[in-house]
Amino acid sequence: GKEGAGSALPPDAPVLCIFHTITGTLEDSPLHRLCGHALVRGFRPVVCLRRGHCGSPLRTAKFHIIGHAADARLQARMAQAKYPQAPLLGLGISAGTGVLVRMAGEDGADTLFRAGVCICPGYSTDHGHAFSKVWPIVVPYLKRSLTNFFLDGLHCATLEEAAEQDERISEGLRSAKQASNVEEFYEALAPLAGYSSVEEMHLATNPMGTARSMKALGLVINARDDPICTTAPEYIGDSLFDGGSDARALVLTATGSHCAFFDGWSGASIFSGEETWAERLSFDFFESALAELRAQGKL
Repeated sequence: GKEGAGSALPPDAPVLCIFHTITGTLEDSPLHRLCGHALVRGFRPVVCLRRGHCGSPLRTAKFHIIGHAADARLQARMAQAKYPQAPLLGLGISAGTGVLVRMAGEDGADTLFRAGVCICPGYSTDHGHAFSKVWPIVVPYLKRSLTNFFLDGLHCATLEEAAEQDERISEGLRSAKQASNVEEFYEALAPLAGYSSVEEMHLATNPMGTARSMKALGLVINARDDPICTTAPEYIGDSLFDGGSDARALVLTATGSHCAFFDGWSGASIFSGEETWAERLSFDFFESALAELRAQGKL
């Protein structure tokens, strides 16, 4: 991709792989802001776009809302190959945390990432978990956004052509459009993610299926008033963070909503363009993690 402002950084500047939100694209202003803040702090941002998020129609009728770990791993390897002297860091936001955690957990001690941060993860995507616990007031908006982005927008023609040739895809699309909630929508699209059943999809993609195998230094940031990713309080006292053998921490705030965490009176920092509280904490954590790794002779 384009180098842009990152060309001013030294070749060993930390590479920050960013895994975006559920309908994120390169046109999103919060993503632009985040990349700009990363550059100011000396990180080289690399946005890892999932299938369907690249601003052009899908070439094939295959995508997964959370993302495929194999795709993300390839992106991370390409970033590392381009900057072999640089440490690799991972930052997942909302749905983007899913593929980051799944990949890092699958790779365990062999992960390419030296440290990772998850902002507003949903934790388990299995049936009865994250997608079923979205606040009811948010469900119509979220389902409409997902339908418009994945099914009725750029990818409509590709999906309709595939549906004519494959009854499972056709049925999946029908079920997704008729879904009454986010979980039904997510599970209906299992055939378009390349899986023969909902159970197979959960087994292959659920972040919590591998989360406890992550070995990179990790920070997780959630808010109690998040209306979309609501399950973080269930992990207070869980060995994922407390009493485990791996260096992970959960920061659970009273307020912050979903990926907002704006500072100032009434969240006035949204108008200033400054780092959000969560962004600042993430960058501070990465700096401290890299300093610790250098002190240990691991960089």
